[in-house]
Amino acid sequence: METGKLALHTLDGIQMVKMEKVTHLKADGCYTNVYLDDKSKIVVTKTLKELDELLKIKNFCRIHKSYLINLDKLEKYKTSKCNYVIMENGTQIEVARRRKDMLITMLTGVQKRSRLTQELTD
Repeated sequence: METGKLALHTLDGIQMVKMEKVTHLKADGCYTNVYLDDKSKIVVTKTLKELDELLKIKNFCRIHKSYLINLDKLEKYKTSKCNYVIMENGTQIEVARRRKDMLITMLTGVQKRSRLTQELTD
């Protein structure tokens, strides 16, 4: 398989998609909807958890129990009462509180020190 392409198992076969076309993935029960930069979607017969394991090393980040995003397609991360990301195609996706630190670490490369670590080192 050519690098940079993703083999997506669909209801009627396998569809090859360029990784740079994928903006985000959304869980839908035992299926996953894969959204492309033109806002079209492909229904995949794998769970988001399975795809998360596959895409972890490919610059994708799990920001919510139902969402996995392509960091290369991220336009903005908004911090307000409700943290969310805006993708290059305008799609807005909520960031779960418990996944916020992981997203920030992946974006900045700086890991936030936990309260326990701060207390132990101070």
